[in-house]
Amino acid sequence: MICPLSGRFVAFDAEFSHADELGGELTSLIGSVDTHLLLRDVLVDLPGRDSVRDFLAKDGDVLRDYESQNVDTVVPDFSSSAALEFEGQTESLQIYSLSTPETVGFMLVQLNDLNGGQRVLKEVLRSDGKRIKTENCWLTSNRTADHSMRHTLSLFDANPTGSYRIVFQDPGSQPKPPVLEAIADRTVVEGQIVSFSVAAADPDGTVPSLAASPLPATAQFTDEGCGRGIFSWFPSVGQAGSYTIIFSAFDGTFTVTRRATINVCSEGDSDCDGMTDSWELLCFGSLSRDGRGDFDGDGATDFDEFWRNSDPTRSNAPGIPQIVSPADKSQVEDVSPEITVRNGKDPDPEDIITHEFELYGENPAWSRSSQGEKALRGAMRRPAGPFPVPFGRTVGTSSGFERPTEGVSARGPTEASS
Repeated sequence: MICPLSGRFVAFDAEFSHADELGGELTSLIGSVDTHLLLRDVLVDLPGRDSVRDFLAKDGDVLRDYESQNVDTVVPDFSSSAALEFEGQTESLQIYSLSTPETVGFMLVQLNDLNGGQRVLKEVLRSDGKRIKTENCWLTSNRTADHSMRHTLSLFDANPTGSYRIVFQDPGSQPKPPVLEAIADRTVVEGQIVSFSVAAADPDGTVPSLAASPLPATAQFTDEGCGRGIFSWFPSVGQAGSYTIIFSAFDGTFTVTRRATINVCSEGDSDCDGMTDSWELLCFGSLSRDGRGDFDGDGATDFDEFWRNSDPTRSNAPGIPQIVSPADKSQVEDVSPEITVRNGKDPDPEDIITHEFELYGENPAWSRSSQGEKALRGAMRRPAGPFPVPFGRTVGTSSGFERPTEGVSARGPTEASS
């Protein structure tokens, strides 16, 4: 949890539960509550690591880095062995040198901010030329017990060389990133051209350079050099699909990006719903259907009906089977009760109807034997139309259930699918 308010945590706790539909406690990866006080979202930039930020947090009295790649490492605090010294000033910039112990592995240093929180960080350079990422060097302000403010400079690094150059600047002189205008998604049909402009401006007066990638085959993006670029593409037959393009603006310091998706519909499917226009017009009289609905309410979407080459305006769902006995919500005393089901009708006599049966009890004393598990999982297959199963015939039993005194409850109609 991250709180935007100023204050102090006096206590916190967490609890969790297991969803039965996901396997319950048996399959859960969480076994206990283990809370940590987060210090910072840092970024381990060692070779082979990903670009996902990691948790630098307190584990009791120990500081650990919890990486996104499931690596937990103790981070020593070398604050007492580090020193921050002022070196000089150039215009609005103040330069400091930070000395730390040389070590192998991670390191954290937290020292008083000699500027008292009045300046911001511009850059941090290590003696070997490495530029420390902004996630790993930061300034904080905390209220102390006497209600004064303590301003702190913190540095997290791996394999430190022992010497750093830290540059502060006035907040007003801090450069600002360029602003890239919003780019709308486009939909086009194969054989039709798509062209639009991309514009960006920089608050500091710099003309940003523009770029786009990855470009589809035959697509072009031209940076006109004035903060404006032109994207142009004539998708040919066979290039139907969805293309996500990243447009970027760079002002020499900052890079900002925006994503835009171009959907190319195939010939004959101008609305990109996967169903041909001619079929939609024949069946629905318009292109207003997107394939996700079920026009005739038979359980098959319009999209599925198209690929099955069936009529989306004529229901093909089988009738709901009826439980003849025992009655819904009734109880029976027989330890091996019989379930009697009457087949439902199906408009298509060629279809095969499958009935699935599930028996369950609400008392935890119920259990399934191996025979019962097999009986429950098996599906009774009967053709529709003139029913070959005589009315009243038993089609399933509960012989796989073992219980001493409980009754059994039959709930609702069984499912049927064609």
